[in-house]
This record gives sequence, C-alpha cells and structure tokens, in this order.
Amino acid sequence: MTESSDGPTEESDEAAVDAAEGRALIRSPWRPHLGQQAIMRHAARFKIVACGRRWGKSEMCAHLALERALATPNTTVWWVAPTYDQANDYGFANLKPLLSSDVLAGAPKRTKPRCIEVVNGSRISFRSAEREDSLRGGGVDFLVIDEAGAVPDRAWTEELRPTLSDTLGEMVAIGTPKGRNWFYRWYQRGQSADYPAVASWQAPTTQNPHVQDAEIESAAGDMPTRVFEQEYQAVFVDDSGGVFQGVRERNVVDYELPVAPRNAPGPYRIGVDFARVEDWTVVVVIDADGRVVAFERLQQAPWTRIEAMVDRLASEYTPHRLALDATRDNKIVQDLQDAGHRVDPVRFTAQSKRTLIENLITALETEEVTLPGVATTLLNELEVFEFESSGSGRVRYTAPAGFHDDCVDALALAVSAAPVRKTISSTW
Repeated sequence: MTESSDGPTEESDEAAVDAAEGRALIRSPWRPHLGQQAIMRHAARFKIVACGRRWGKSEMCAHLALERALATPNTTVWWVAPTYDQANDYGFANLKPLLSSDVLAGAPKRTKPRCIEVVNGSRISFRSAEREDSLRGGGVDFLVIDEAGAVPDRAWTEELRPTLSDTLGEMVAIGTPKGRNWFYRWYQRGQSADYPAVASWQAPTTQNPHVQDAEIESAAGDMPTRVFEQEYQAVFVDDSGGVFQGVRERNVVDYELPVAPRNAPGPYRIGVDFARVEDWTVVVVIDADGRVVAFERLQQAPWTRIEAMVDRLASEYTPHRLALDATRDNKIVQDLQDAGHRVDPVRFTAQSKRTLIENLITALETEEVTLPGVATTLLNELEVFEFESSGSGRVRYTAPAGFHDDCVDALALAVSAAPVRKTISSTW
C-alpha cells in the first residue's frame, strides 16, 4: 500500500472517541485486515482507495459509514454508486445486517433512494450517480463513493463535491481503477504533499488474507496482463479501456490486399462474422505465417451474396478452415459445409467472446499475427475496442457506443480456427 507522504497518519483523539462509540453499536464480528485498518485509522478528510477485486472495500465502507452515523446524532451519510443496483447490492445489503432492531428507527425505506435511519436521527441514503437530480440536496457529512472509477466526472465535480462544502464533510472514494478520470486525479492528489487533506492508497487483492494466493495466480493466467493489473493489482493502466495496445507499432506491415495464394503459404484460417442489422459481414483470411492476406466486408447484403463472397474466398485460399459466427441458426453455415468447406461453427456467448478476444490479444502481443496497413477499418476497430468490468469482476469485451466490432470478431475467429495440416489436398 502507498499513501500520501504528508498530513496526519493517525486520527485525532476526538475522532477516535466518536469512532469507538459508533463501533460499539455495530452488530458484527468483522475484523479489518491490515490494509483496511490503515485506511480506517487515517485522519485525512478525503480518502481515495484504488483497490483490487475482493479486497473488502464494501465491508470496510459499511463499517465506516455506520460508525460515523451512530457516533454523531443527525449525521447525513450518502452511499453513492454508478447505479441503483450497485448502491443496493454493495451498500444497503452490507449495512443493514450490521444494525440490531433497537438501533434502527423503523424499517428501512424501500423506495428510491433507499434509506436507513437510526435512533439518534442520523440517516444513510443509497443513491445512483446515473441521474443528476438524485445527487442534489442538502449538505452531506460523510460520503462513500463506491466503484468510484465508474462514477462520471460530472457527478463528482458538479454534484457530490459541493454537498461537502457547507458541512466540511468527509469522503471515501473506493473502487477498481478505470482509466485517467477524476478518481485517478484525486488518487494522484493523495500521493502529493501539496494536498494534505487527501490521502490515497493502492490496495491490491493480495492484501486480503481471505483470498488465496493460488486463486490470484489462477486469475493472472486467465486474463491479459493489463486487465489483471487493473482488476487485481489496482493499477491505473494507461488507456485502461483499450484492449489492443501497440498494434500499429508491433503488428502492422505495409503491403497490398489481397495477397495471391501463390505468394502466401497455406494452409489458411478464415474467420467470418455475419452481419447483425446495422453491422457488417466481414471475412478475414490468414496464411500459415499468420499474415492477413484477404479482408472483405459487406453491409446490408442478401444472404446469397454473402454466401457467394465466403465461398469465393474459401475456394481461392485452399486448404483452409472456416471459423463461422453461428450465433443465429442461418442456412449459410450448412450451405458452406455442403459445398465441401471445413467449418468450425462458433456461437457467441459472454464466455466464448472473452476466450476469442483474449486469444487474439495473445496472438497479437506475441507477434503471431501480421496486419496490413491498408486495412484501416480493421486497425481502427482494434484501437477503439475496449473492456468493461462488472461489480463481480467479470470482464466484458466490446466496441464503444457508436462503433462496430465486426472486423475484430472476424480476425479473432480466424485466429481461433483449427489448424489445417499442410499435407491435406486442396481438393476435398
């Protein structure tokens, strides 16, 4: 863990007494691990915690929020998350079991925003950063921003920060890094002596003694290095949403398309991603050296024309293996099999897409794939392609809003196609 090198490192005597009073009323056998203890003891007004998955952020913030609410009457506490579901699942669900019935002032409010009121008049509200009107109101004494990396800059700068001004309220922002946004900038403040009111920590998953090292090592082997660094090591990765880094510098060579089979060694692997409404049908052909030798795309074309394009390329680049998007039951897959092409049907699911993309990442990073500079659409799709992570730590790969990923999918399918033995005859 790293923290600000300036400012107090122990809470004041008065704050310690208040915290102890609140802690005594909490019904929980929970004991913070060392990383959590260091943050909970620190007296900084603004605490920024970049943490890895399963570090224990929600548990820690639940106890901090309750300690503050129970220690001082009429305290206003907000728990803000990117969505109402997250505020409910990670905030409300962790706080409610900690309070005995004699501490609660009636049943928790179920309408949005949900609220817990305790007998001393303090209130804890659970809110979403999605809508501006849900974050406007009176002053806030203690603010928890959960999954802060996914909370918009607007929500913090225009709505949440002002709620702390008249109360001189405190804030704990905690979550997995999500690029160079406000959460990153305030983390950097916490590392600087110029901001003594701000302290920041890097809290990797390894700090949690309840997560086995073997599980973390397994996760490291299941995902690209950059994703692991962000999700488990709590590193603010440059352009963290981007998946394919350094492609133009590492994988691109200037040559024209298509490359004739006589100049491209076989066997070939062919990936085909079929169009979905506004999308494109894309065909990518890779030769035995991993070089893209053909790249074609069609939009809003009838199935007969699409099938003719695939059949033409597959017949020209022989022997080959066709990895086809078979997510929908379309007749073209069976037609291509009937035409004598060796087909690997692939149904897109969250897991299969993740596997395809991560195998493509590996192939590009190890320079097993060469891309032509003239395939600008393919290169652009690779550069804007991004990943998102859910609150449970699951990674989803996708194109950002307004962009396509058909070329990326076709390339990933081609890379995934089962290798064809060179001894196979070109006549099947």
